[in-house]
Amino acid sequence: MKLTLEILNERLKAMNKALELQRPEYERRLDDLNHENERIKTVQKDSIPREVFDRTVASMNDKYESRVNETNNRFDRIVDDLRKDIKDLSDYKKQQEGKSKLTQYIPWLIAFAALLYDIFKK
Repeated sequence: MKLTLEILNERLKAMNKALELQRPEYERRLDDLNHENERIKTVQKDSIPREVFDRTVASMNDKYESRVNETNNRFDRIVDDLRKDIKDLSDYKKQQEGKSKLTQYIPWLIAFAALLYDIFKK
């Protein structure tokens, strides 16, 4: 039994020695944690909460989407106007081509009319 008490006493001494060695490490870590609180406060001054950031981003996305939609609508109107102008120009060109073909034949028609006049005049 004496041996068991000595063993327990040695264990107790070893545990006390370990606690004494751990104490400075715990104090160092607690000191670091105390300064961490000040660092966190400094960081919080320069940052915003996640909810505020998410709302701001959502608002910006809504504004961006509305501007993109507005721009797309304007672009569609411009494209439609250009297509109408191109169609009008194409129709005008076809109309002018028809007139130019007619004007090509006018000298021939005058010559033919003059020839017929000479033939029937006699």
